[in-house]
Amino acid sequence: NEGKMQSEAGNRQEAIKLYTKAIDNYPPEDTFTKSEAYFNRALNKRYLDDYKGAIADYTLSIKLRPDYYKAYNNRGFAKLQIDDYTGAIADFTATIKYDNYNTEFTNMALGNRGIAKLSLGQDGCPDLKKAIELGNKSVGKFCNEYCK
Repeated sequence: NEGKMQSEAGNRQEAIKLYTKAIDNYPPEDTFTKSEAYFNRALNKRYLDDYKGAIADYTLSIKLRPDYYKAYNNRGFAKLQIDDYTGAIADFTATIKYDNYNTEFTNMALGNRGIAKLSLGQDGCPDLKKAIELGNKSVGKFCNEYCK
């Protein structure tokens, strides 16, 4: 809870320290809570533009919860930031699989997967169009520019 409070206050480094302390102190069998702590530590690292550190923590979170679609989505976004488009596509595909069109994470993943595909010279237009259809308006400019 202290880590969350520090994170919400924008004290990223302090939040990272507190999440690390939580990770170290949670019992190994408490995989759900430990996974959340890795996820939240990764989020704070991402806000500090430590994308590789964030990816490492999202990976640990996923290892503890293999169907954690939010961690796949956020790891995919971090991979986009370091131009790992192939890795990002795999993570966004996993997000869609595990979220199964139940939340806005599918819409985000579809849009970002479309952008990653376009970055590799692949056809990302079906993903972008589906994302827009499902309510993701933030990818409209990409769709307008690359999809005729």
